[in-house]
Amino acid sequence: GILGILKAGACYLPIDISYPKVRKNFMIGDSKMNLMLVDSNELLENNGIKVLNLKNEDCYSNNTINPEKESSSSDLAYVIYTSGSTGKPKGVTIPHNNVVNYITWAGKTYNKCDNLNFPLYSSISFDLTVTSIFTPLLNGALVKIYSLEDRVSTILEIIHDKDLGVMKLTPSHLEMISEEDLANCTVGSLIVGGEELKSGLASKINSNITIYNEYGPTESTVGCMIYRYDSFKNNGKNVLIGRASNNHEIYILDKFQNLIPIGVPGELCISGEGLALGYLNNPELTAEKFISHPFKSGEKLYRTGDLARWLPDGNIEFLGRLDDQVKIRGFRIELGEIECTLLKHANVKESIVLALEDKGDKYLCAYVVLTSEVSDEDLRQ
Repeated sequence: GILGILKAGACYLPIDISYPKVRKNFMIGDSKMNLMLVDSNELLENNGIKVLNLKNEDCYSNNTINPEKESSSSDLAYVIYTSGSTGKPKGVTIPHNNVVNYITWAGKTYNKCDNLNFPLYSSISFDLTVTSIFTPLLNGALVKIYSLEDRVSTILEIIHDKDLGVMKLTPSHLEMISEEDLANCTVGSLIVGGEELKSGLASKINSNITIYNEYGPTESTVGCMIYRYDSFKNNGKNVLIGRASNNHEIYILDKFQNLIPIGVPGELCISGEGLALGYLNNPELTAEKFISHPFKSGEKLYRTGDLARWLPDGNIEFLGRLDDQVKIRGFRIELGEIECTLLKHANVKESIVLALEDKGDKYLCAYVVLTSEVSDEDLRQ
């Protein structure tokens, strides 16, 4: 479906079927899409949108001729919606040239063991799947697709699959395999992203497997920094996020957009070939986050909201967030979005949401002030 959309000269917008109905309908309406590919009937209630069911044979053409190229490098390749602090998700717009820049770099960086075969096992609404789909396909390698009916058993099956050489995963996935015997597995490289990687977790993985810590918000096209984990050099609480990838520049600035010296915490900002065009139908937020470059006329700089600092060796250490955004199991969540949703309930007077931790696992906890009794189930819904 994705390859067909791109060959037709359109861009794809992944919608996870497990999202709440309100969120799915917002993405459908906000994007003004005019064609929907589905493999179930759950999204068919939206009038005015042409729907193709991938399970129906009439969805497919018998034409065997490769289509003419319809897209230019500046056309959109995909839009991915991320959590928004106002209660509404925001659509990040990524053009083709960004994806080509990232995939070209990823192919060279991760093809260290002569096996660039990837598993595809997570929702395509995560941009980590951009790595898993296009890095192997554009380098002549294999994408092996798994279902995720049982997440733990699937992850364990993948790590022992002899067909595979590279796997992209979140720290939560890494935790699932940290106690496994990996001495004889053929997966030689693990690319970890989505949230901060703890040094204690990385140290549990067999030393014959290379761990890459890839950092990058969706707004910088999957990943813009990388650090190859070294247990002897990385003694801090978190694994470093390293250095800029191809055609990216990293700045650490104070609140006045001045450069900050080595060792001093500041906001991590990004420029270069990977920057998104902005947020779909949201010029105000685009202008706030994609500012005019303070050092290069005519270019843009993306403010990540991440706190970081330079180290003397040229690597960068991630220190946390400047706002209330959190990452849990790879999901990027604005706590304000959940608070806004809770306040829409007729019986909720005030709300606050916190990210708490239990034995290394983060989870969300909501506190509410009620005007009258409400069940937990009602609030969860």
